[in-house]
Amino acid sequence: MPIVLTLIAFVSGLRGSAAWETVLGYFNRTPFAIADPVFGRDLAFFVFELPFWRMLHGWALALVGACSTAGRWPSSPPPWR
Repeated sequence: MPIVLTLIAFVSGLRGSAAWETVLGYFNRTPFAIADPVFGRDLAFFVFELPFWRMLHGWALALVGACSTAGRWPSSPPPWR
């Protein structure tokens, strides 16, 4: 089980490090002072914030899925065998 969790952590780290520009853009965002006509948000939200939140959501969803799959990994046979 620890090998599987180490693999999950390694893959999650690789996926997170591939999106460093998105994270950097989120933390160093500046407003454009132009509002979107449909949603009324500043355009910087769609350029800097939305990609970060989408990346974070996808990363968390993949992490939960991988950990739930690893939790079902058979480390020992079931007691009814």
